[in-house]
Amino acid sequence: LDAKDIAKIEAEGKLGITIAGMQQEISLEEVEILSEDIEGWLVASNGELTVALDVDITPALKDEGIARELINRIQNLRKDSRLEVTDRIDLKIKQSEKIKQAVENNLEYIKSETLSESLDLVETLEKGVQVEFDDIHTRLELTKHN
Repeated sequence: LDAKDIAKIEAEGKLGITIAGMQQEISLEEVEILSEDIEGWLVASNGELTVALDVDITPALKDEGIARELINRIQNLRKDSRLEVTDRIDLKIKQSEKIKQAVENNLEYIKSETLSESLDLVETLEKGVQVEFDDIHTRLELTKHN
């Protein structure tokens, strides 16, 4: 049945259909109405209202998520370092391929949210704090900007 027929049987409790050239009437009690999610979408219905959300995570969304989590970790590190809310910082992040792409695609956002004067991606970082989330493993080092 198409959506129009399904709506009609739900509203009226019955529906006339043609089976093998013969007109038949089916009642709502005789049918089971099922809906299936479309791959990559999350669908929910309530009465006449249906909402579908695209739940595929694009590379840009993945990078934004990594950037947001880095910002959260940097803000916590600022707090643990007892910096003032308005203090500017210089930031170093040990790079990996995932970190590099996420930071490069969201550089100004990260800098503005963390009040970073500089943000350097470095190959090695001995000092700083180890940070792990999802499948990301890196180190962060921040210093108060002079």
